[in-house]
Amino acid sequence: MSAKNRGAKIAPHEFYPTPRKAVESLIDEVRFGALHSAEKFGDPCAGDGAIMVPFVKNGITEPRQWEWAEIREGRDYLDDGMTGKADIIITNPPFSLATQFIDQSFKGDPIFIAYLLRLNFWGSRKRRDWWQGKEPTHQFTLSERPSFTGKGTDATEYAWFVWDGLGLCKRPPGMYVI
Repeated sequence: MSAKNRGAKIAPHEFYPTPRKAVESLIDEVRFGALHSAEKFGDPCAGDGAIMVPFVKNGITEPRQWEWAEIREGRDYLDDGMTGKADIIITNPPFSLATQFIDQSFKGDPIFIAYLLRLNFWGSRKRRDWWQGKEPTHQFTLSERPSFTGKGTDATEYAWFVWDGLGLCKRPPGMYVI
């Protein structure tokens, strides 16, 4: 996920591995331990597993609890969904397809959705009507710009946009800087 038209080349399929620090910042804000062990996690843009790995390493889930889709592996979330149903969806989608990914996530009736997006995802005439009725319960803005390439940041602010249907977030609904 890199800001376009700033001199940087766009990675194929907009593949930008999610920085571990960004994932751990979400883990710190949510009571994932309150979940039943049968709950399934899903990553519609699994990439190299950058989101799943911190959950496993922190003892929150096991790999078998994860469903996934990854276009580079021939599994397009927008065409055929994930490998199975997920109760919790956490992902870093291609920015250009984020609205379609979010819409697809709501179809599965999950109890918790978290998308890592640029803050400017809020603004655009194209998304103004789309946003109606889809406002997230929480926004966790990252206080440090993440690097998706390992070569510095792209001068863009990012946040976790969260739709928490179970009350898993430690803070009341609202916008926070973490």
